[in-house]
Amino acid sequence: AATCAAKERRAVSAALRVEARRLLRRGEEVEFDRRSGRARRGPVGLGRWAVAPADVARLRGLHERIKAGCAAMMGWAGGSDARDERRRCFGLVAGGREALESSGIALHSFETRRRDHEREMAQNWASCVDVTPTEDEARSIAAVAEAAALAVDPRFRDDLTLIAL
Repeated sequence: AATCAAKERRAVSAALRVEARRLLRRGEEVEFDRRSGRARRGPVGLGRWAVAPADVARLRGLHERIKAGCAAMMGWAGGSDARDERRRCFGLVAGGREALESSGIALHSFETRRRDHEREMAQNWASCVDVTPTEDEARSIAAVAEAAALAVDPRFRDDLTLIAL
């Protein structure tokens, strides 16, 4: 019975992923009006929600602290596309590194060749920075996550995480 239930959950989850992909369209980049700080045109996705300007400001500040603390940014595509000049790093919040390491997570992308997994994982770990949000930043993270959870179609809530949003 447990095997049947697991198969059914996997089938439902797969069907929901197919439906989500059908609903998603590649949206144009968000354009901001420099004077007002508001978006002229918003993104297309599975959900939309308002974010208070104070939360946006706090989260931008957190983002800047993460970027400033990252000593080893890596290529956006993880080395799989040498033409991509964008750089990235990962901000791990409140014990995130320990949680990921203890879970045995493989910090490499699925498209990376097996022989390159160890190299890419080392690069990814090196591009991580630990950050502790201020109380205000933590409240903003919680507010955005709560609003996002309510904005997503209920059919997709079990398959989406804060990271996916």
